[in-house]
Amino acid sequence: MKLHENRRAVVRLVSFLCAVLLILSGFTYVGYSAANRYRTRLENSCRRSFEELSTYLSNIEAALTKSLYSNSLPEQTLLAARLLRDAGCAKEALSQLPLEQTPLDRIYRFLSQTGEFAVSLSVRLSAGETLRTEDYDSLALLHSYARTLSASLQDCTAGLLSGENGNWYFVQKLSAENEVLPSVTDGFREMESGFEDYPTLIYDGPFSDHILQQTPRMTEGKSDYGEDAAAAAAKSFLSLGNVPAGDLTLLGTSRGNLAVYSFALGELTIDVTRAGPYVARVIDPRPVEKTALSVESARKNARIFLSMQGYSDFQESYYSVNDHICTVNFAAQQDGVTCYPDLIKVSIAMDNGSIVLFDACGYLMNHMKRDLAEPKLSAEEARQRLSPALIPAVGPGLAVVPTAGGGEAFCYEFRCTGVRGETVLVYLDTQTGLERQLLILLQSDNGVLTI
Repeated sequence: MKLHENRRAVVRLVSFLCAVLLILSGFTYVGYSAANRYRTRLENSCRRSFEELSTYLSNIEAALTKSLYSNSLPEQTLLAARLLRDAGCAKEALSQLPLEQTPLDRIYRFLSQTGEFAVSLSVRLSAGETLRTEDYDSLALLHSYARTLSASLQDCTAGLLSGENGNWYFVQKLSAENEVLPSVTDGFREMESGFEDYPTLIYDGPFSDHILQQTPRMTEGKSDYGEDAAAAAAKSFLSLGNVPAGDLTLLGTSRGNLAVYSFALGELTIDVTRAGPYVARVIDPRPVEKTALSVESARKNARIFLSMQGYSDFQESYYSVNDHICTVNFAAQQDGVTCYPDLIKVSIAMDNGSIVLFDACGYLMNHMKRDLAEPKLSAEEARQRLSPALIPAVGPGLAVVPTAGGGEAFCYEFRCTGVRGETVLVYLDTQTGLERQLLILLQSDNGVLTI
């Protein structure tokens, strides 16, 4: 009897110990999970702030470059507003990083003075003053520091590789212990030291994102011809693009500014305007995994396809190559004037030359016969309005460009060379001589883009 009671006691003890172990394991697991969630949230938050900081610094560098070449109040005011905004956002992103043990005073001062100095220039221009040589020298100096800071930030990414000693959790942990993680913080220390001689200053594929909120000009006043007419237009369009024939499936309809019927042919989708009908967009999401065509062949295919669809009076403007796909932007022409708001994009798969994207929304929204007033300024008079830091090419072109408020401006298009050899496009109003747009071309193996 006593032996039986001892066994029961042992069983109860073992059961109790097992229960305790299970409870402790549960608490340990919960705590471990909570710690992992905290580390993940911290890491994601810091990486997001780091990426935002990198983006804002790139924006600041681009805006300062434009400020070097701008010579008018509207453009300088716009650039000043952008610099003030991006500098403030960069400071906010920098403050979110766990770098309490890293001196960053000079970087903060640079970011503050960049926006303030740009605003001071726009204020002086608005008062009728002109920018002096020393103003451009200061802008050039700011730009130099911005380039250095942006490049140094990219080098810091080497210290942010995943691993035990290469993430933001350990940066924060060591910072709380008054220690540093050299793989990350040394980059910021080097950036800060690069501002030791920073002076005290005395006191911003083109036109593809124009506003699409107005009434579409190409469909204005036209009737809805119905699903059958839209399907017929879709089949005709696809047949010219060497897309295998098949039955279209209606996915749905949409209303709004550019109302469409949406059809599917396998994975491919095609949108046709309800009024018109016009093909607005085609997307073939098939994977393109190799490059067999040259860029020139892809661009030629895009030009041929556009002409076959009846778009004959168009000028190729810019192109880019990404993931074995070449995207070409075309702008409509009117009497030799390039109308950038009337944009059509064509993407060519570089494995077999097929069309994987066609986007005519910009064209359908904006195209019309424009009443272009005779220029009040001659080309030579407009040339005199350019910044002295630019070397203009011979013979400017004429172009219609979208404005920030959704309107348009008739401009001289000057293709210039900057002091560092970069290509700068300046658009001067043919009536007033004011700068309406200023773009910097970025040329690479992947195409031509603008900032």
